[in-house]
Amino acid sequence: MQSEIRGPWGGVRLDVFKQNYAMAALKNKKPRILYISYGETDNWAQENHYDQYLWPSKQTDAYIKEIWDFIQSDLQYKDKTTINITTDHGRGITKTSWRGHGSSIPEAGEIWMASIGPDTPAADEMKSQGQRQSVMIARTIFQLLGMVYPDAKAGKVINEMLE
Repeated sequence: MQSEIRGPWGGVRLDVFKQNYAMAALKNKKPRILYISYGETDNWAQENHYDQYLWPSKQTDAYIKEIWDFIQSDLQYKDKTTINITTDHGRGITKTSWRGHGSSIPEAGEIWMASIGPDTPAADEMKSQGQRQSVMIARTIFQLLGMVYPDAKAGKVINEMLE
């Protein structure tokens, strides 16, 4: 079906297909780790279509809820699964820079992250001393899985995300 739908970005897989592939994998393959990279918000922002940017933002929330609801209904995953949600980059914060990212936009290095699961403390926005960086995410996920991260140069574990 994906090849039958012409999206606005040529060969870019639309998020609805990513979601359906992810749900099929969860139901049928029962992976220990599942990585999903939703991208429509980024694509619409880069084209300066704020109105179009808002819809996939809301839709991504619905996709995450669908995944969480499935996890909580499945005996293999229920109360044993953590979801880590983050972005690969931030965005500009002005009327003109919001659509971009990269080294010319200082705010593009600012990302957010959320973790939901039994081994993550329930809290509102967490404040901590020092800066947390995206290079710390992989090591933290490995720690959650009881594994040793192979890259000694990578960032430290984000202890606030662990109980």
